[in-house]
Amino acid sequence: MASTWRHDEELGRGYLLVSQSHGNGRVWRWEVGGGPIAIGRSLHLEASGCRSNFYLPCLDPRSMEPAKSDLLQAGSGAIAIDFYQGEGDSYLEGALILAEWGEGRIIRMEESNGARTPLVIQVPDVCSRETREEDEEGTNANLGSTWTVTRRLNQPRSMLYTPYGDLLVADTLNTCGKAAIYRLSQAVHVDALDSLSASRKAHAWNETQHGHPVDVFYANNLVAIGAMAMDPSWLSMYVTAKTTEGKVVLLKIPIVAEDDEEENAEEEESIADVSTGAMDQRAQIVMDMTDVLGISEPGPLVVSEKGHVFMAVPDGVSVLSVSQKGLIFTCHVVATLPTPRLPTSLTLGDDKFLYIFANDSMFRIRTREGPVTVPTNLVVGKKADKK
Repeated sequence: MASTWRHDEELGRGYLLVSQSHGNGRVWRWEVGGGPIAIGRSLHLEASGCRSNFYLPCLDPRSMEPAKSDLLQAGSGAIAIDFYQGEGDSYLEGALILAEWGEGRIIRMEESNGARTPLVIQVPDVCSRETREEDEEGTNANLGSTWTVTRRLNQPRSMLYTPYGDLLVADTLNTCGKAAIYRLSQAVHVDALDSLSASRKAHAWNETQHGHPVDVFYANNLVAIGAMAMDPSWLSMYVTAKTTEGKVVLLKIPIVAEDDEEENAEEEESIADVSTGAMDQRAQIVMDMTDVLGISEPGPLVVSEKGHVFMAVPDGVSVLSVSQKGLIFTCHVVATLPTPRLPTSLTLGDDKFLYIFANDSMFRIRTREGPVTVPTNLVVGKKADKK
């Protein structure tokens, strides 16, 4: 289960979207407002993860028997909002981005014609790394360099748009026990499919058709990734992850390279020889949560506009205050919000409610802080240029 907040400029308010992986998947909408009667829950999207049977077998809605898709989890997973496709200035407004587990891809729902534009299908395979060798005639110029074969997306559970237009995708590979964060560069500029007919044909694609590169952003000794959340500085993000040593950690990873990259060119070159991800050497461990919070698996988190980290723990949600001096982080547990069940997804709405999901239940708690306010004018190539 994954969730996100979406703002609607026409309505003048926002609502919650919840993605479910059961069966063929569904996206639910939950909102309050619109008059004296609370709207509550409504179905936003049916068959949100499996529609075509090209990749995984979809559930037959006419049959009451359990389908293979239930075992293969062919529903929908991670969910996000492409702010660049919105009409207003809110980072929480725009096109719906969805991980279709049953189709093995990530798509953007085009509001103009209802088409599903594939954004990511194949990604670099961190389970399989090979080395090319140059023959005597120098046919292969990549002597001794490391390259990565590709694979189909598995089951992305978290996605995040950077203010600069890139899409970050966290995926776990059960086949080799590794996890990675992938980056689709300038995802906001991927051209939309122009019709529903083209969208139906795209179900049969086995690789991404646009020219925007997908690379490994971070994959340093990870076996699982819980979630990603933007830091109020807009320059980095928090990530919950489990390492190969069995530690569950809170990471802080830059989302852009530092300005002195050219000055450290030689150092960067040496790092690239041993690194599988662009930010492997730049990430910092904020907290080892295994002992401090009693966490055995990485889970969801959200960050408030004032920098407080809301972290799922076995007995609820812990609120962390994080400070940094140089390379040293100091974390304090400000409060713990108890919940009847283990949280599986967290979302902080711009209505200043913290929404907590646990299997088939939803809870919400009023907070004093809203979500991180992210600018929408940092993308190279202005919206006006497209009109």
